[in-house]
Amino acid sequence: MDPIFRHDSDFENGRKFYQGTLCIVDLKGSFFEMGRQYGALLRNELEKVYRFACANQDGFKYLGCLGGSNTTVCGFRKYDEFFRGMSETSGLSLEQLLAVNAVEVIYLDLIAKGMGSMFDASRCSTLAANGSLTENGNSVIGRNYDWLPEFEEIADTLVLTVFHPSDGSNAVASFNWTGCLYMTTGLNSAGIYMGLNSGMFADKNACPERIHNVWMLWEMLWNCSDLDTVKRCFNTFRSAAGYLIMGASARETECFQWHTQGMWFPAPRSGNGDLIAAANHFASSEWKNDPLAEDDTIASSVQRRENLLSLAKKYSRITPVEMMELLSVPYAEGGAKVRGTMFQIVTDVQEKIWYVRTCLMNEWACVPLADLLNDR
Repeated sequence: MDPIFRHDSDFENGRKFYQGTLCIVDLKGSFFEMGRQYGALLRNELEKVYRFACANQDGFKYLGCLGGSNTTVCGFRKYDEFFRGMSETSGLSLEQLLAVNAVEVIYLDLIAKGMGSMFDASRCSTLAANGSLTENGNSVIGRNYDWLPEFEEIADTLVLTVFHPSDGSNAVASFNWTGCLYMTTGLNSAGIYMGLNSGMFADKNACPERIHNVWMLWEMLWNCSDLDTVKRCFNTFRSAAGYLIMGASARETECFQWHTQGMWFPAPRSGNGDLIAAANHFASSEWKNDPLAEDDTIASSVQRRENLLSLAKKYSRITPVEMMELLSVPYAEGGAKVRGTMFQIVTDVQEKIWYVRTCLMNEWACVPLADLLNDR
């Protein structure tokens, strides 16, 4: 895990470099300016994701699933400005870039048709430890991001992007497919972590008239500097769909079981309250999940959560190294990793370090985000 960076290219105030094979892009300026930098530095990757999206043209009917339309990403101006900047330098039109942004929901069409392996998707798993289980009580978070195995074709477009907005917002690091701006895994300069798991087995309702969850998570990271404020945001924002959001600060963790029917409620804790595991159902006795959550022929959500807790309890202390080990145990061997695991991220929240491994990487990349998130 050599943290030495290899410079690749610059454009205006943006730069692109690599840690091993992991692509990192560092942007600074207004959202329009950062969009120009992103489009120029990742032009080839954007084109590849667009070609991949176009291979499932029938799925373009899902473009609005994240709250967008033919002319806007989600309705918030800052993201539209980012994509307008991207369209100036990427060689792709705004309409094409909106398809790139929605590539995952475009491929929901395969699931709807029963093609591929439905339950190789939406099986993300997360484990959070702190308190007595970690060094000095600091938070350590591990997550497996799972999607359709077909997405391995564009796994070389996965990019760690660091945004430095000039409007005074927190700097934010995000990891996703190139051109997919919605938030699934992020860490801000104030030391707030967020990771998203689908709640597909908990709440199948959707409220398309609401701003989608993935954009509200961005708003929390831009604007919140402590976990108490994050909790207030969750108490304020109504959910457009069912999700489990793992949130953490340097020494505190919380899993927000976020549903469409009212207030979120916390996921239960284990190991003297210092351990939280999340899969794709709500692990609370008062909530009625879909029976599919327990179906062990499709990598049971219930079993994956129990597996993570069982593995964690074998360690007297969980460091990032132990977290990497237990995240990588296959489901068939008592872990949570599945065929559709596209990438894994372990976060040392106190030190602001990400350890990242994609399905194309043999070794983990160690990225010291503390320096990258500082205003350069």
